[in-house]
Amino acid sequence: MRVSDIQHLADSKKDRKLGVFNPTTNDFTWKYDGKDYTVPKGEMKKFDVHIAEHLAKHLIDQILTDKNMNTGKPESRKVWEEKILI
Repeated sequence: MRVSDIQHLADSKKDRKLGVFNPTTNDFTWKYDGKDYTVPKGEMKKFDVHIAEHLAKHLIDQILTDKNMNTGKPESRKVWEEKILI
């Protein structure tokens, strides 16, 4: 892949938004680049794609940890990713 291809891919993601749904009973807050981002319990908020993917990863980690499930199992993560990233 050429550098220009990578730059184009990054630029195309930068302007897109993706929803993060918080299915838990607590507000979820996580930092990205030193800034706090919060998704209230039971609500969905839209973020730039790279931020949404980062928040979803950590929200899924939290949910699986709370359920005493292995955070490294792709099949467990996939189930929650489908519910959280909108």
